[in-house]
Amino acid sequence: MPLAPMAGAEQAYEPAQARPTQQADGPAYSLPAPKLQRAEALDRDENWLWAIGTLWAVISLLLVLGLRWAAGFSRLAARIAKPPWVQGLIFIPLVVILLRLLHLPLALAGHHIGLAYGLSIERWPAWSWDWTKGLLVSLVISTLVGSLLFAIVRHAPRRWWLWFWLLSLPLMLAGVFIQPLIIDPLFNHFEPLSKSHPELVTRLEQVVKRSGESIPPDHMFLMKASEKTTQLNAYVTGFGSSKRVVVWDTSLKKSSPDEVLFIFGHELGHYVLGDVVNGLMIGAAAALLGLWIAFHLTRRLLCRYGERWQIAGEDDWSTLVVLMLVFTVLTIVSAPIANAVSRYVEHRADVYGQEVIHGIVVNPQATAVQSFQRLGEESLDTPYPNPGMVFWTYDHPPIANRAEFARNYDPWKPGGHPRFFAK
Repeated sequence: MPLAPMAGAEQAYEPAQARPTQQADGPAYSLPAPKLQRAEALDRDENWLWAIGTLWAVISLLLVLGLRWAAGFSRLAARIAKPPWVQGLIFIPLVVILLRLLHLPLALAGHHIGLAYGLSIERWPAWSWDWTKGLLVSLVISTLVGSLLFAIVRHAPRRWWLWFWLLSLPLMLAGVFIQPLIIDPLFNHFEPLSKSHPELVTRLEQVVKRSGESIPPDHMFLMKASEKTTQLNAYVTGFGSSKRVVVWDTSLKKSSPDEVLFIFGHELGHYVLGDVVNGLMIGAAAALLGLWIAFHLTRRLLCRYGERWQIAGEDDWSTLVVLMLVFTVLTIVSAPIANAVSRYVEHRADVYGQEVIHGIVVNPQATAVQSFQRLGEESLDTPYPNPGMVFWTYDHPPIANRAEFARNYDPWKPGGHPRFFAK
């Protein structure tokens, strides 16, 4: 969800003023003509980038296999070292680096689009350093997971998918736990929200109290997004003691106080409704099914193309690239299902956010609509997205839909029924 940029953490909180609500007989979310043209152009550019990137994700892996680069890396690793685990320390980083370089032009194009439309303000040297850090993180994680997977494949060739799934569960939990503690700070600066905005924390605690939840102020963080972007956001991350609500400083700068409470209420909804835990459970179930499918598809691909790709068998390191190909295709095919679930979860958080601020802000409906209007304007979200792209790629409902629902949702009126709070 959304928020905005600040000139410095030590400044007093001076949020934007509330805007007039859209007319009841007009669209709940709209853009002025010049901005609408830019939003539609951005939408077209991003759709093309997604389509090209999706195709290239598959084609690049087929090239690595078809041109026998994977087989060459496997033979190189075998010549350098005898122990299989040492070979993995050679093979996996070579494949990861190659694939990242093959996708670098698309990454460059994506950042260029962000700069061209004013969504990003990160200069190219800083972006390059972030890209390099991302590569290093990917090398560490991929080498760890790939080595573990291949060890299981060697020792349990017919049941590796089940054993790897069982071992992946604690890895998933560990990943969610350490991400806000170790990985996220590599790319952005965080500080306790109470350090620079103690008066805002006091207001947020009102919302927390109404929810019945307990979120200590030291679990509320400010992210200095304004160093890199003009967009607005907030999110919930972590697990257990690392769980936290993060608000972008851009959201605070450009949003009114009531809008900040609604944004926080949305993220609080994720917290209260257990969306992180539910997401882990859904992800674990999807991973089990995906691994079982990958096991059978990989065997078929090796039987049909193994000789052409110069892959001797399932215990050849090159098999990892075949698995990557299968997982990539499965991810693309299953995206509509995953995104439909995500849109439902985000819609539910919108409902919670609007209900939890009832009685704390004067007009929750107008506040939510204003928040979506501001978020859409800052992100150049088109009011008329392609339905096919919404179906396949949107993990949030379109801004126009969210604003329209917020304007019409008033469960406190006579005959209404709040979903999460007693009337």
